[in-house]
Amino acid sequence: MPTTPAQIHKAVTDAKSSLQRGNIARADFICRSVYAQGLRPLEIVLIEGRVAAAIGDFATARRRFEEVLALNPAHPRVANALFELARLEGKRRGLGASAPGSHERFHLIKSWGNGFTADVDHTLGHLLLAEMTGRTAVIHWGGNSLFRDEGVENAWLEFFEPVTPLSIRDLGRDEYTFFPPKWNAQNLRQEEMNKMDGPGSRTPGILFLNQNATVTVGDFFTGVIELLPWVRAPHPVALDGPINAPAIEAAYRYLVKLYLKPRAEVMAAVESFASQNFGGRKLVAVHVRGSDKIKEAPNLVGGHQAIFDEVKSQFASEPGLSIFLMTDDLAVLEQYRSSFPGRVITTDCIRTNDVTGVHYQAGGSRRRLGIEVLIDVYLAARCDRLVALGFTNVSNLILHLKEWPKGSTWLCGPILQYQQNLLLHTFRDPA
Repeated sequence: MPTTPAQIHKAVTDAKSSLQRGNIARADFICRSVYAQGLRPLEIVLIEGRVAAAIGDFATARRRFEEVLALNPAHPRVANALFELARLEGKRRGLGASAPGSHERFHLIKSWGNGFTADVDHTLGHLLLAEMTGRTAVIHWGGNSLFRDEGVENAWLEFFEPVTPLSIRDLGRDEYTFFPPKWNAQNLRQEEMNKMDGPGSRTPGILFLNQNATVTVGDFFTGVIELLPWVRAPHPVALDGPINAPAIEAAYRYLVKLYLKPRAEVMAAVESFASQNFGGRKLVAVHVRGSDKIKEAPNLVGGHQAIFDEVKSQFASEPGLSIFLMTDDLAVLEQYRSSFPGRVITTDCIRTNDVTGVHYQAGGSRRRLGIEVLIDVYLAARCDRLVALGFTNVSNLILHLKEWPKGSTWLCGPILQYQQNLLLHTFRDPA
């Protein structure tokens, strides 16, 4: 994160360049990274105002420009910024844009197409976006879901209760308008539609704010941390201060409680396993992600060792502990069983001994893979403690399934969902 004058200058230059190329999300992320250091350079405030204007949040844009003027009335670029703001406001009025919620509007949430809990995180971000924009959310994990068996129309419904009685079939109407404009009534079911490259690709969540299309379509990842600065009161997770871990945690717990309703048979399996295996044990849930994760986290081996050392330390201080181990790695399973004989509890799930993630391997039921993950995370939430790698979606979901007692969680390294993901908006600028 930028801290020195040289780093701040570089951040300003990078944010300006991103904004000029239309990479709104990257410019916004850079502004947030500077603010996170307790700094508020006028050039960054001005850029944030331009970001707000670009996404149609004219009130915020005006406040930021006025903030710059109050501190530097002779600032050479504020007059142009205010002129452009007035032009955008006039254009909005001329289009006869209606206020959010004044007519029926929908937000279609397509599958992100990656790991199960990554897809859940993507869906939660877009559910927050639907609330922010006053839209009815319609979730459709279609053909690109890695957890969809042949013949299943919507994989979301294999795992969770619906959030609305509507489906994708209700949205493909010729009289509807769509955003991003790559979508239309005929291609809504198409998967990986310019998701990473081409027109309409990598559309960030903030560009959905103040859109007036009947149907907006979220196929690209949008994190809660990306949206939180733009949530406005009286929404329950609107910020009254800076973005921080407690604010992000509160937002996730709000979304999880409201929207994640596992199917009855999933929760019955959780209850059955817990009653047969947990008994009156004092349990530490341990998540050790192996296989393909090493491609994202080069220091994964070091993380595994740190987790193992922490578990040993907890056993030394409380010998009566038992482990509920969640891992996709057969070698990890053997390590823990041999090191803590008779103390390791696991579910019977598919694991691997190579660097290909189980969700990328061919054959078998895709639904089963998702069910196994879902059962594991809800069992972990019944444990007394959590030890895991911070940079995994599984451990992040477990962290937000309940309010853990202070001192009962130990996550190695940065927590994934508390970090801004510039990487998604760094490979290339959106077309």
